[in-house]
Amino acid sequence: MTEKSQHNYSGFVEGGLSLISHGVDSPYFEIIHSTPTSVIWTGVVSGKRRVYKSLADSVSEKEPYRRLLRKEFDIMTCLSHPGIVSVIGFVSYAGIGEAVEMEWIDGSTIDGWLATSPDINERRRVVEQIMDAVSYMHSKGVVHRDIKPANIMITHDGSFVKIIDFGLADTVSHVELKNPAGTEGYMSVHQKQSFHPLIADDIYALRVVTGEILPEDARWISTLSGVDSVRELLRRLQHRWGRALRRRLRVSVITGALLLASGIWLIAFTLRSSQSRQLETHALELQRTVSYADSLHAREVASLTDSIVMLSGKLAAEHGRRDMVTGIIESKTSELRAIWRRPISQDVMIDEQTRLGEGSQLIRKYISANSDRLTDVELASVETALTNRQREFYEQWLKTQYPHPTPVAD
Repeated sequence: MTEKSQHNYSGFVEGGLSLISHGVDSPYFEIIHSTPTSVIWTGVVSGKRRVYKSLADSVSEKEPYRRLLRKEFDIMTCLSHPGIVSVIGFVSYAGIGEAVEMEWIDGSTIDGWLATSPDINERRRVVEQIMDAVSYMHSKGVVHRDIKPANIMITHDGSFVKIIDFGLADTVSHVELKNPAGTEGYMSVHQKQSFHPLIADDIYALRVVTGEILPEDARWISTLSGVDSVRELLRRLQHRWGRALRRRLRVSVITGALLLASGIWLIAFTLRSSQSRQLETHALELQRTVSYADSLHAREVASLTDSIVMLSGKLAAEHGRRDMVTGIIESKTSELRAIWRRPISQDVMIDEQTRLGEGSQLIRKYISANSDRLTDVELASVETALTNRQREFYEQWLKTQYPHPTPVAD
């Protein structure tokens, strides 16, 4: 884990980095960033600039690190979104070794972008793009686990968001190479202690980053401890922004109308002529405009009340779905427990593999049979919970069969 002021996991060029030589024969590759475990290169292939992430020499021959690099590539191939860096392939070049080939991003990190003092509308647009990209990533079952300003870039042409560095990314489907990791200051308590990825970990980091981009909303965002959906967080932010905009427009219209009415009445009092009577007529029309603005305000209040009622209904439905998922997990946990509690009927080693196979098959069969009934997030929650239960029952079973502790494979 790194300190909040350090970006050892970023793995991408940031403002101010100079290109350095690495002794590669080809003149088209140069280092733009390096860490103790990885090296980031820029290269020109077929006339197009690319970015390559390879392993540092000190770990390039160590199998766990090579598998981590391949895992990062496999996860990135599942993602195709304009707000996420695009992966091109898994390549190998002399002097570089195996590397993940990605698109070149001409831009700066969030920290560099904020240094240009963007206005509130630009900041809100960037927040919306970040949340859209993270929401898509979660819909594919991917948890980034290192969302922070250094891992979010803004392109120079169009100010579009690009989320980078999937070195710590994980999915429920991957069952190996798991360990607590992240960047201090952007990690939830769960992420610091658990090897298993949760969407909630990204939500925590997203709230911190959003608070840094929108300091005026930071205190309000920090109170959303119950938000468990990126799209729900974005919807609530947009509702807040829209309400503030409507309030400013309403105050501006009413204030402007009152000022105009007062000015016209003053002119009418001064002129005392036929023209003044016309101005009085205009003043009366403006007063009616003010009354109409007040009625609009009343309708907006009624509309807001309807929205609150609708939101309450949605929240109730969401709680119902959550209770349903909890009931499913409890039911299938009982079936898993029965598998591991039945008596030994044959050789212990054979029986161990049989029980593991039955438990895994039970989980896969349920997930496959209910892919239409449950959402992707609900299926991921059920699969995660049941996989953890399977592991717990397996560990308890081992303790009863062997006199000494036996290491459990990931």
